[in-house]
Amino acid sequence: MENPSHREISPRVPRLPVRMVATVAVLEFVSGTPYGLVNDFVPVWMREQGASLEAVGALSALALPWNVKAFWGPLVDRYLGFRVWILGALLGIGSVTLAGPWLGDHLVPALLGVAVLGGLQDVALDGWVVGAVPVGQEGRATGVRVAAYRGALAHGGGGGVLVGGRWGG
Repeated sequence: MENPSHREISPRVPRLPVRMVATVAVLEFVSGTPYGLVNDFVPVWMREQGASLEAVGALSALALPWNVKAFWGPLVDRYLGFRVWILGALLGIGSVTLAGPWLGDHLVPALLGVAVLGGLQDVALDGWVVGAVPVGQEGRATGVRVAAYRGALAHGGGGGVLVGGRWGG
C-alpha cells in the first residue's frame, strides 16, 4: 500500500529542455565574464603593473554601466530585438578583448566600452530569457543563470588573476 505522505501534491513541472539549459548557461557565462575581468582582474593586474592605488580605485567607476543597466531596459526592449543586442555586444567585447595587447594607453576607454557592452548584453539577455523560458520553468532557468554567471565572475576575475600570477611577468 502506498504511503499517502509520499504522493505528489502538485503536478510535476516538466524539465527545462537540455538545449535551453545549455543556451542559457553559455550566454550567462559569457555575460558574466566581462564583469569579472573589469572589476576583479584588471585592478589586480594594474596594481601589479605599478599603477597607483588612486588609479586602481578610479577603475571602480567602470562598474557604472552595470549599475544603471535597468535604465537601458526600455531602449533594449523597444529597438532591434534581443538577439541583435546580444550578438552586437558579444562581437564588440570579443573585438576589444582580441585587441587588448595592442591597446596601450587606450586601455581605460576600451574597458569602458567593455563595461557598456557588458551592461547592454546583460539587459538583452535578461529580456530574452524572460520570453524564451517556458512558463512555470522560470525558477529552474534562474538557477542555471545564477550558477553560470557566478562561475563566469570567478573565471573572469579569479581565473585571470590565477593565470596572470602563474604565467605573467
